[in-house]
Amino acid sequence: MLAAFIAILAAAGHPQCFALGIDKNEGSAVQRDETVEVECTAGGGRRHVYFERESGVLVTRHALPAGTYLGRVYFAHEKIVRRGDHIRLSVRIGHAAVVRDATALQPAEAGAGFFVRTDDGAVFVAPPLNVRSEHEQ
Repeated sequence: MLAAFIAILAAAGHPQCFALGIDKNEGSAVQRDETVEVECTAGGGRRHVYFERESGVLVTRHALPAGTYLGRVYFAHEKIVRRGDHIRLSVRIGHAAVVRDATALQPAEAGAGFFVRTDDGAVFVAPPLNVRSEHEQ
């Protein structure tokens, strides 16, 4: 049975929006120091890049010039959940979905599971993060 796990960050300040600071070829890894922080817009920059789970890096889908808006993206080894952050976990199996609010008990990176505590006191390991902003739901 296939299940898609999504953790949605609800804490203020997460995440930042970025644009490329340099030209990139198709299939190139994008590093944090090759980008600049920009004001977030409603445009979907994520269509230009994808997160490669095996390597844990952001990769370009096609050649991109400097200044290309990437939107809300995450970089390998960047803590995207901090201890105490309030998050919403959503588990989808077919047409059914279960949603629970929780508090992170430890920091986590993209692709890593982490312990959370729900409002009713249950503690469990949240699935590895596949992060989406609330605007992308």
